[in-house]
Amino acid sequence: MPTPLDALNSFEAAQAAVHLALRSPGRAIWAGLDGESPNPFFDTRSVGMIERWLLDDHRAELQILVARDRALLAKAPALVTLARRLSSRVGIRVLDPEAEDFSGEWHIHGEWFLSDAGAVVYRINKDSTAWQGSANAPMEMRRLQKNHAGLWEHALPSSETRSLSI
Repeated sequence: MPTPLDALNSFEAAQAAVHLALRSPGRAIWAGLDGESPNPFFDTRSVGMIERWLLDDHRAELQILVARDRALLAKAPALVTLARRLSSRVGIRVLDPEAEDFSGEWHIHGEWFLSDAGAVVYRINKDSTAWQGSANAPMEMRRLQKNHAGLWEHALPSSETRSLSI
């Protein structure tokens, strides 16, 4: 039987759920965000926890899907810097507005944070203040990760993570 998700009725509650998930994230984290509105995933504390996780576990991988990567650079520059530094382990891709929608119930406007340890924090509509989440919902995580994987496959590499060496 699936684990029910808790209602996270504020930005702060969603952020606390993300911080809890980052204490023991497993080997993979998948996130999707619109890049415009504030999100609870990539604040300074979260980015620090992600960096420690990536440096401590050589198999760790982070995939981030965004609607607009320039907005992500403006909202979370430390995350983009981390992605540039650890480019083999942190991927940022931009949803292609021209591509057919392979997302099932997900749309570009939804936001999610998933870990293969079973954590789920998400909202389907970026304008909603209502989040849902659980530290241990492996069936829901797998269902949502499958949607993420379909979007990831058709997304474009972010131009913001490229750097030129001279």
